[in-house]
Amino acid sequence: MLEHIGENINENFHLKSHKMNDNDYNKALSCKHLHVIKYAFAELTDSTFANIFLVSVSLNMIGNSI
Repeated sequence: MLEHIGENINENFHLKSHKMNDNDYNKALSCKHLHVIKYAFAELTDSTFANIFLVSVSLNMIGNSI
């Protein structure tokens, strides 16, 4: 292999690397991305429900004390 270095010095070659489509990597990346979105949505839903519940309990306590 090393003995053939320099033989084809005038041969044209491409400096750009070939891009490969790695479907498994893309699927894993999209699953991870979807997991992050689902987690953020779950956190938002949880905090929204907790805040609404606390406001409702507070208003009920104020209403019942009057």
